[in-house]
Amino acid sequence: MVAPRDRRALFLTLAAFLLARGLGGRLPFFLFWASLGLVLLAYLWTRSGLRMLTCLYSVDRRFITAGEALTVKVRLYNEGLLPLPFVEASDPHRGTAGHFGLSLGPAASLAFSYPLEGLRRGQYRLGPLRLRTGDPFGLFVGQKEAYSEVVVLVYPRLIRLERMSFEPRQLFGQVRTRLRAYQDPASLAEVRPFRTGDNSRQVHWRTSARKGRLFVKEYELRASCDLYILLDLEEAAHAATDRRTEDAAVEVAAAVAHCALAYDQSVAFLAYGAHRYDIPLGKGYRKFRQFMETLARVTASGHLPLAEALALEGRRLPAHSTVLAITPALGPELIEEVLRLRAAGRALILVLLKKETYAEGIGPPPARDDLVSRLRRAGVTVYLVGAEDSLPLVLGGERLAVRRA
Repeated sequence: MVAPRDRRALFLTLAAFLLARGLGGRLPFFLFWASLGLVLLAYLWTRSGLRMLTCLYSVDRRFITAGEALTVKVRLYNEGLLPLPFVEASDPHRGTAGHFGLSLGPAASLAFSYPLEGLRRGQYRLGPLRLRTGDPFGLFVGQKEAYSEVVVLVYPRLIRLERMSFEPRQLFGQVRTRLRAYQDPASLAEVRPFRTGDNSRQVHWRTSARKGRLFVKEYELRASCDLYILLDLEEAAHAATDRRTEDAAVEVAAAVAHCALAYDQSVAFLAYGAHRYDIPLGKGYRKFRQFMETLARVTASGHLPLAEALALEGRRLPAHSTVLAITPALGPELIEEVLRLRAAGRALILVLLKKETYAEGIGPPPARDDLVSRLRRAGVTVYLVGAEDSLPLVLGGERLAVRRA
């Protein structure tokens, strides 16, 4: 878009035309045509320079964690044969300015960079960058927006849990436990003297021969679990908190997934937002990377309550799976569904966000303590997380350690 920068030149051209029509003669008409030619030259110069002005984006990282700063590098190109007396670049959506008042010669380029700070979890496309240039006479100014194909993914903040209690449901594994545990013959814990009732198959013959009496092998008690993380993305459940409970729930899911994968557990993810999110069971760094990329994009825009999501997914889950549900809303329907799954033999862990701590004017549900007590009596592990609570203290009993993804 090209607009007059100083309208006085247009008025002078109009005045020269009226003077030439009124007085006649060569000099008045010469002044009129000279001023008109200058205006047309300035307009065409600005239009051509704006069309030939392009930019190229680049970033130092495509993946960052929420709260980190990102450096955006921009290179401007003048692909035309006319010099540009000034070039202005700014990012109006971020309130960040680039270079001002720099000239750019024909077939030349210039580069500058600026930081982007305070990015929240999500996916961002850089730009558009607002470019302005003009003619050497200062009569017109042209402005356009340069769009970019560079996409930056902002991961949720990762809070590292040194430990968290998962109820093991599978034979063998990587987690030391005394609940539903089995001796792992691949992991020798100690060699101790024989006691009455010990299995003769566990005798350590080499040590027994050296000591002159019987010794038996004691193995580590280990088990594992298939952990399914179910995140509540119902829009009504997170209402009136300005996305605070949404971000908190995502951070809990990231912390739990990181802790479970660090212990070589199989982890899956399920959620119903704008559409169904489904990450199948898996282990390792690639699975964690998939978790973080999915959690960076999820939003609380769904309309399916967590109780109905549990009812749908509960029929498909394996019999010996462990379900960890994260929600800011606890109601009777959810209680009944959790108790039904518990009665079916599945281990249930419920992380309940105390919604009143994330927004002013919201009081605690009057029957929440009674509902939580009912769940705990039924064998369901319940964690209550507030806005100021430390996840390592609440979920794992450890000191706070915030790490990058």
